[in-house]
Amino acid sequence: MPPSSAQAMRPTWTRRTSARQVARSSVSRAVLIWPRFGCRAVSGTAAARFPTLSRDPDGRVAPHRSGPLDDHQPRGMADNGVVSGYLVRPARAGDGGGLAKAWSDFAEYYREIAPEAVQTPRADGLAEWLEGKLLSGGADVFGRVCDAGGEAVGFVRASFLPPHEDAERQVTREVAVPRVYVNALAVRRDHWRGGAGTALMRSAEAWGRERGARLISLDTLAASPVSVPFYEKRMGYERHGIIFSGPLG
Repeated sequence: MPPSSAQAMRPTWTRRTSARQVARSSVSRAVLIWPRFGCRAVSGTAAARFPTLSRDPDGRVAPHRSGPLDDHQPRGMADNGVVSGYLVRPARAGDGGGLAKAWSDFAEYYREIAPEAVQTPRADGLAEWLEGKLLSGGADVFGRVCDAGGEAVGFVRASFLPPHEDAERQVTREVAVPRVYVNALAVRRDHWRGGAGTALMRSAEAWGRERGARLISLDTLAASPVSVPFYEKRMGYERHGIIFSGPLG
């Protein structure tokens, strides 16, 4: 979900009991480079704890064992990976056409909101490019497709980030814990508000828990009447920061 214009602000969400506004500066978040093709390039920001963090009397980080994300099984997801009739599965050969449709719908919608910041992806070879990306990746990269009747109607791509090597010298606490960043989430427009996006996000959350992640985060456009309610109301994420950007020439 795309970056806003130079004057716009994008929020960050996190699942916490007390939300704080944290201003962040950025000058190059609109570069569409894999694996971050999608969220920072065409999105705003959200996050949720797996579980929330607390500190013991010695100041050491300890997990707080309560909260809706403590269960391993994603809410609403059956053991076979189905949510609301959608099957979340690994990508396979032949998915490219559906992935390209989802990605193009994604771009078209955000061009309607921020045409100065969002471009139309080049159609030539797009299906092959997306299919290749979803079929590739190592242990720290997660990719899944949302399947409706055997057809790919959406996808999610996420990355596992270990604690920062200099976490003790950083200001932000989240860099001290293992976390997941959602690089891209796209669903075909005719499948919006049907559960496909929820199914994909729950699968990314479950993968994060399996890796020992404590936090999941992403960016989205603050002006979007679709993605903001989705992350706040459907996913239960909270805003915890604002990203600023501005032109340099």
